[in-house]
Amino acid sequence: MQKLSSEARLRTSIFVIGFGVLAIFFLNNVLGSINFSANEWTFPHLLPTQQPPGSDFYWGIYVPAELLRSGRSPYALFNCYPPLVSVFGLPYTFLSMRVAYTIHLVLLFAANVAVLRLSIDLAARAFRPVGAPASRVGITTPLLMLMTFAQFTSYGFLFSLERGNSDIFAMLLSVVVLWLVIRRPRTLFTQVVLLSIAVHLKVYPGILFILLFRRHRWRCLLPALLCNVGLSLILGWKPIPEVLAGIKSASTFEGYMVLNHSVNSFVATVLNPTWDISRRGGLLLVALPAMVWTVGVLVLWRRPFSAKNALLMFALSVPVMHLVTNISFDYKLVITAAPIAMLLCACVVRFAADGSKAAALTGCTLLVLMGVISRSYTVTPFPWVANKCPAILLLELLVLAAIVVPGVTSPVLGTRRNSPARPREASLQSSSVLS
Repeated sequence: MQKLSSEARLRTSIFVIGFGVLAIFFLNNVLGSINFSANEWTFPHLLPTQQPPGSDFYWGIYVPAELLRSGRSPYALFNCYPPLVSVFGLPYTFLSMRVAYTIHLVLLFAANVAVLRLSIDLAARAFRPVGAPASRVGITTPLLMLMTFAQFTSYGFLFSLERGNSDIFAMLLSVVVLWLVIRRPRTLFTQVVLLSIAVHLKVYPGILFILLFRRHRWRCLLPALLCNVGLSLILGWKPIPEVLAGIKSASTFEGYMVLNHSVNSFVATVLNPTWDISRRGGLLLVALPAMVWTVGVLVLWRRPFSAKNALLMFALSVPVMHLVTNISFDYKLVITAAPIAMLLCACVVRFAADGSKAAALTGCTLLVLMGVISRSYTVTPFPWVANKCPAILLLELLVLAAIVVPGVTSPVLGTRRNSPARPREASLQSSSVLS
């Protein structure tokens, strides 16, 4: 039987992903609307709505910025965000809440597309086998369209719009930093500034400083320290005690429920009374995401720095942003699109190159995880599926497998021992980092 060509495998991959995305939409958004027990079509309340629409935007950004503009402390009402968030919201205060929220929604849409675009473009470049033609458009355009449709129809995305949550802005800044690390490595100061801004919007991107340290070593520490101190003092010394009190209150808040997919919440709401978080089994589960991340980082640290390894370190870090924080509500699920898009693109590139079964299996598993992550808890009777912690943990393990299993992402052309193409590989890897 004649083997499929690279172009045929590429078309097959895109077809399978397209079929998977449509199947996810059918199962989550169409079939979930049919109440078979009552024999009727219903539209379930997928989201736990609050008043007013965009309540996180209103209370977390708009109101503090209004207080700041009027000369009062942005912490006069409860506010757990750093001062930069209030400064970020100042332009909105020149508009009515309705208009400001509408513009915020437009920015959320644009940020989601930008994250996917950058993620897929970086992955298509980084995982392209050495010696293969640089025809990225055949991969990036259809994959971007499919991933955008999947993202816009997902429960997490709709939830983020309802709350007006800004997690995707922090992820966009993080992906831009990754792009600069790979494509413009000499822009150290810009990388530090953008990542620091992301950390002051949402604390969890701070884990990505490991990527800057891996690329720049000790040279990044002093700029990072100065930048973060400067952003913390953007409103002066006076608000600092209130900022620290708000951060402490948010970090110790035990919002244990199905909507909170952190490991702490999963142990407390799904595993109890089988396990208690204070017992050895519960503590081990809480530490598991950090352990997986540490193993993956150590493996990548032993390898030469390259665009591929930088993307894998980034993708491995995003699930940790969900799992180890005390609060990780479902509107934060939008940030999982970046590592999923990166790894899915890597699988398509590898499968198209040589028909790797490991890449095909990884890609199909990613589609299943996409379906679980994008499904609302209201149409899921199973706690292990309604709470997204298991799926996100599996996503982290899948990235770790992609790091240690050669058949998923490693180049396949010009990599044999004593091959004349070996120097070519090193040259291309170097150019992909320094260009």
